[in-house]
Amino acid sequence: MTPSWWTGLTPLEEIVPCGDAHHRIRWSDGELATPDHDDPDGERTLAALGGQTSRCIEILDAWQRHRADLDALLLAGRGAGDPLGPQLAGAPGGFSGFSSSLAVSFGSASPMPAPPMPAPYRYAQARAVAAMSPSPGPGPGAPVAWYYGSRGGGAPAPRQGEDTLLMLLRLPGALPDRLVATVVATWARRITDDDPRVAKALPALHAALYGRALAGARGWLGGGTELDVRLAASPAVARRPDGTVVIELPFSWLSDVWARGFTTLAGRFCLTAQPGPADDWTFTTVALDLGQPQKFTLHPC
Repeated sequence: MTPSWWTGLTPLEEIVPCGDAHHRIRWSDGELATPDHDDPDGERTLAALGGQTSRCIEILDAWQRHRADLDALLLAGRGAGDPLGPQLAGAPGGFSGFSSSLAVSFGSASPMPAPPMPAPYRYAQARAVAAMSPSPGPGPGAPVAWYYGSRGGGAPAPRQGEDTLLMLLRLPGALPDRLVATVVATWARRITDDDPRVAKALPALHAALYGRALAGARGWLGGGTELDVRLAASPAVARRPDGTVVIELPFSWLSDVWARGFTTLAGRFCLTAQPGPADDWTFTTVALDLGQPQKFTLHPC
């Protein structure tokens, strides 16, 4: 039996404001639920007749709309080693308390040069700025996303539905991470199924893999190493004669490894992670010397 994509991802429950109350939002087994709303469909019917839609139902509906939205991968964070981790407290326009998954940070008076990124990251983050910030352009204290937009062309206007995506990326705790895992799993399945939508989405899929693998590899190898991350059919790591480390990964690496927090294990870079029938896990990893990948299995205590 093929393991579910959410195997290894623990259930989550967070509290969000909903009208005059605070309600639970629960993620489990790949799905989002609103335990404090007994009849979501009934509430939707009342809203369609002119009633007010509750915050929880808005979140639930937005989740369904964006569960395959590639912009979620381009706007969200790339892991613990992400140099674009958010620092949104005190952001212009009152945007504070954003989830740690939103990869838009605000620069200091002397911002460090931002690392190069694929064009899809630049454009998606520039759209996020247009949707979130009244700031007129780059400058001290402006979002780093303006940096990318100013070097990658004009920022596209916010698209319809992008405000609801940002709402999801501002959810508390690790819920935004679960949204990213959902989008990753959806596209990994489409690739496996030879879905015709994949061809058009390849640049965005590569960008999503590139950013996350790059952040993980930098944390593993340390600074100063030139890295070349490529989308490939099977995983491999090698060093070129010029010293550049080439990392080839399938898109499914994001679902199988990155989303589960297995990017590095005991100082080794993880290439594959496979759950077993007895709650055990088998990993294929490579050491810092970039020798032959090795497999090992962890069994539950």
